[in-house]
Amino acid sequence: MKNNIAGTNAGNNQNEAKEPQASGNGRLRRMLAGLMLLIIAVLFCVLIYLAATGAPPEALLSVLFCLIVIPCLLYAFKLYIDFTTKKR
Repeated sequence: MKNNIAGTNAGNNQNEAKEPQASGNGRLRRMLAGLMLLIIAVLFCVLIYLAATGAPPEALLSVLFCLIVIPCLLYAFKLYIDFTTKKR
């Protein structure tokens, strides 16, 4: 705790910011976000490789589909979970 210069409210500093509680849910979210970034990076590398080697258009379109749809679905799931588990 900080010492109050005037000596009033010693030990009762209500203006200090409270430290956030560490939760397992936050750690899980960070791990899943890192995993999603890794998946997106791998898909971009695959897309560049397929484009450079002259792959059929169906392969390129399937990778582009994955790059667009998978993050959108995961974001929709996250919104649904946040909405249904909201503390009231």
